[in-house]
Amino acid sequence: MFQVLIVDDEQSVLTLLSNTINWQELELSLAGTAADGEQALEIIRRKPVDIVITDIRMQKLSGLELSKILYQQYPSIKLIIMSGYAEFSYAQKALTYGALGYCLKPVETEDIIQLLLKAIGKLRSEKNILSNDSILEYIYTNDTPNIRKYLMQHGLFTDNVCTAVTTGTKPLPEELYDGVRIRLSNTQWAYITKDRISSGAAAALQDTFDGYGSLPGPVDITDLHHAVRQCQRQAYQYFITPEMKLCFGHDDQMSLPFLNELLSQVSPPYADGVLQLLQKLQSPSYRQLFSIKGALQLYNTIRYSGLLKEEDDFPDYYEHLVQRFQTFENELSCLISQLSQVKDKKDIGQNISNSNLLEMLVYINANFNRDISLSQVAERFNFNSSYLSQAFKKETGETFTRYLTALRINKAKEILNSSDDTIEMVANKVGYSDYFYFMKIFKKVTGKTPNQFRFGV
Repeated sequence: MFQVLIVDDEQSVLTLLSNTINWQELELSLAGTAADGEQALEIIRRKPVDIVITDIRMQKLSGLELSKILYQQYPSIKLIIMSGYAEFSYAQKALTYGALGYCLKPVETEDIIQLLLKAIGKLRSEKNILSNDSILEYIYTNDTPNIRKYLMQHGLFTDNVCTAVTTGTKPLPEELYDGVRIRLSNTQWAYITKDRISSGAAAALQDTFDGYGSLPGPVDITDLHHAVRQCQRQAYQYFITPEMKLCFGHDDQMSLPFLNELLSQVSPPYADGVLQLLQKLQSPSYRQLFSIKGALQLYNTIRYSGLLKEEDDFPDYYEHLVQRFQTFENELSCLISQLSQVKDKKDIGQNISNSNLLEMLVYINANFNRDISLSQVAERFNFNSSYLSQAFKKETGETFTRYLTALRINKAKEILNSSDDTIEMVANKVGYSDYFYFMKIFKKVTGKTPNQFRFGV
């Protein structure tokens, strides 16, 4: 991670920037803070610093004087200036000393973040370092030469590596493993290591994460994408068995006989048969056969069957399923409840007017970056979701899912063309929390990965 030093004689500014910027998300680390240029130089002489954010006017050694010293003695450090309107000419002078840009006070955090992203890009380019976005894309596309290059840059000189994934808001501490950590989403972290992370050490830290999954032995980097995805599924095993926060192996094939039996009941659809199977599955002895992958397949198999007549509203990925139901038991209970009502359910006569549709489209366009679904929109506007699914397609010419996907991908293309945001940040801004799923959908729609689109490849 690149190291950032903040310099300002106002403690409120130091506190604001220290606490409101998500340094981890930007793959940065806060090296410290200083009240003036002299303190800043003392820190720079003691520890490595890659980026300095400094006020322009301070006691003792000003930001302008600090800029000149850094330009002459530490030319590799990237500089970002903060200044008041009255000091605008000083800020412009600092640009001649190599400052990347300046922000006027009172400082907007988003402006600082954009300049930080610019600094990160320059540092990576100068040091030929691949970004978190790059390695995720290389893993997704099985680009072995660039995977190897990335791992070597981080001290892993082997093609046989161990993999693990944790879910939760905080990653494992770096001292626990010898290797690299890759952010998969806001709540998922992958670890590629020289040796397998000790199961005892992981168990001792289980209060710090939601779930942990790892493979029993090393894998070749040509199979890294499959290994990471397998660890992801295992890290979500707590969805199936809440007390199982650590999972060191689970055969996804164990649920296949049950899923095959389910398919025989949903085609043609027989609600009674499906109900009996789901009730059977409520027994822990059957439920434990499933992984998160099987749970998602089960849910979408029933939804696609048409039994519930809401064929346009599906969880798309594991994280989405967990967010919606919290546990597999809740998922089963929800499906059983809905199927129990389907035989007696009568269609409700409803009509959707142009004003209704326009109001819904305005809502969708304003909230596409949130976790919205057909059911949620239907509930908000007091419509039956089955009816809304059909009416939406009739009036717009496309399904709710296709409309929402197009909206999100078009916005993603705009952000990629107009900003230096990381791909993970772009994904989050348009409503996708799973990086690999965003990559899959983006490529399906555009024919390119996000980085290929950004750089015109």
